Amino acid sequence: MVCKSCGSSNVTIEIIQSGGNVKKRGKGINDYLLNFFRILVGICTVGIAFLFWRKSEGKNKIEFKSTKTCVCHDCGYSWELEQ
Repeated sequence: MVCKSCGSSNVTIEIIQSGGNVKKRGKGINDYLLNFFRILVGICTVGIAFLFWRKSEGKNKIEFKSTKTCVCHDCGYSWELEQ
C-alpha cells in the first residue's frame, strides 16, 4: 500500500467504528406470560422470588458501522479504503 500524498509505503490499515444504531424490540406474548408467572410465584413465596427473578423488559439489538481507514505514518495523511 502506498500513500496518496507522499508516496511512502509506511501505511497501516485501521478499522474505525463510525457509528451505531440501537433497535429496541418490544415484549412478546412470552414476556407477558413470564411476568405473570413471576408475580404469581412472588405472591406464593411472600416476595422472596422477586429478589432472584428479574422482570422481562424486551430485547435490544445494537448494530455498529465500521470503516477501513488507511493512515500514513510518515506524513499523517489518512483516507478511506475503497472496496
